Amino acid sequence: MAESGSPISDLFDRPESPSQVIGRRRNRLVNIIKQNDLPQLRQFIASCSPEDVIAPGTPYLEDTLFNAASYGSPEALYILLEVYAAAPEVVKRFNPKFHLLLDACGAANADVVRFILDRHDSPENRLPLGPVDLHQRDDSGATPILLAARSLMYLDNDADEVEDEGLHWTEWVRDRFARGHQLIHLLLDRCCSATDVVPPLPNDLSPRGSQVQDSVLGLAVSRADGPLLQRLIDSGADIYLKHQHFHHARVPFQFRTTKGHAYDVTTLYLASLFYNPDAVKLLLDHQRDKNNTSPDLASSCDSDGRLPLHWAASGPGGSNCRLLDKQLRITETLRLLLDHDSTGINRVDNTGSTPLHYAAISHAMCGCSQHAELAIRTLLEYGADTRIPDGSGCTILHLLGYHSHQGDPVKTTLLGLILSHGANINHAENNGKTALHVFAQNLRQVSAAKFLIEHGADFRAQNSLRETPFHAAARGFLNDHVRRDGRDKDVTTENKIRLQDEMMRALQEAAGEDTAMFMSQPNAEEIGGREGSIPYQAPEEAEAEEEAEAEEEAEAEEEAEGSSRSVITGQE
Repeated sequence: MAESGSPISDLFDRPESPSQVIGRRRNRLVNIIKQNDLPQLRQFIASCSPEDVIAPGTPYLEDTLFNAASYGSPEALYILLEVYAAAPEVVKRFNPKFHLLLDACGAANADVVRFILDRHDSPENRLPLGPVDLHQRDDSGATPILLAARSLMYLDNDADEVEDEGLHWTEWVRDRFARGHQLIHLLLDRCCSATDVVPPLPNDLSPRGSQVQDSVLGLAVSRADGPLLQRLIDSGADIYLKHQHFHHARVPFQFRTTKGHAYDVTTLYLASLFYNPDAVKLLLDHQRDKNNTSPDLASSCDSDGRLPLHWAASGPGGSNCRLLDKQLRITETLRLLLDHDSTGINRVDNTGSTPLHYAAISHAMCGCSQHAELAIRTLLEYGADTRIPDGSGCTILHLLGYHSHQGDPVKTTLLGLILSHGANINHAENNGKTALHVFAQNLRQVSAAKFLIEHGADFRAQNSLRETPFHAAARGFLNDHVRRDGRDKDVTTENKIRLQDEMMRALQEAAGEDTAMFMSQPNAEEIGGREGSIPYQAPEEAEAEEEAEAEEEAEAEEEAEGSSRSVITGQE
């Protein structure tokens, strides 16, 4: 306990700053809105000035009406709008932006959208609803129906809200999709256009720069059901429209593109990416029309040389990893594409990657689920070749090792499946690393490394720096564990040491009598002009050395002190 007058005590006793008071008040108001606690909302308004309600936070934070339109109920929004209507001078002074319709559509808040439209159409309406135009656009160029369709595709923006409210993830997703469907139907009933698009970037002068960024159908195919998609197509939406697709930061595709985004992306790509078999089937069936002269959607490549099958093998990543296996419908989507045309099963894109490579990369990163095994098993069933390396010389085994650093350990059953389909366990990538090099350095993969050794992985193999898997294990790493429920598990030093010991022990048992030779084998990396050897020591050895060094330092200090005393006293 801190003593009175101490710096720590002063810190806790210090009164709140004005900004802290504002922040606390704003957070309370936002929580009341999200919980739809109408009595508390009225009590809050009665206890505050209009300024505290209309502008409860700093300018860079969302205003009150944004939270009400996005997460509140029509009743809560009505109560707040009455405050705005009663204080026009405050509204004018703070000039809050009114985008109620756009905000509500972006959050798939169908009840609030209906409230806004009905109130706006009423001749008795006196609420300051702001512009209510079904064709207005936000700063990105999106209209209300585009934002409603976007709410189906992008879940990450609101994923934190789920955890904050203590909601069950799968229930929230199901409700979000239902609200999105309801909202898009509502907007179509109100004469919104199914052909709305987000226009191209004005400064993109590339040959394909005229392609749209988004379309209603391109966004909706991510999650929409067949009847809604059919309604959009019947209303004029073009299934062949080409988009430029910007990759979300957490989507593995970003690591395999030549630029920041891809061109020539049709609706089938997006339906495949989000594992929507209803959309995939509808699009494939729709192009079978006898009067259709357009190229086959499934065999058309994007600007990076990828087929829709590559996109389906990858999946969207991000919070979608938290969805249940049956919700994603991975196998069903892949089978639809491959039954339509399986000739692209081993097609390489501009980076030399096959659909199998994409499945390994994406779903290894999503290692807290069965998604990897579902995707890889299905691709292998249709003839995916495990021996094909990508542009860096990596096979599927390398890629699983490289990208499984945050999820659960790679299952040995999956490795066995891959080996049973002809994978070369000792294939070396361009830098000379084998799969065992990669798995040995990833300390979370001890069981996988043991499995590879048991099935013939060469622990003597050297990469281009003359490093063996012993070197890789010695510089092993262990990242935080990303869990399916979104609550990551931090790495402890104790756990890292334990896993590194296990990894080294597995290699030592394989090497047997040759262990000492491998442990002292230098690599070709020059450190201070000298070749480096394995920088690993067992914890007990390291502790012994530290204790010995500490004793030597203590003895040296005692000798130095003794010499000083001798000089001072004149003693020899």
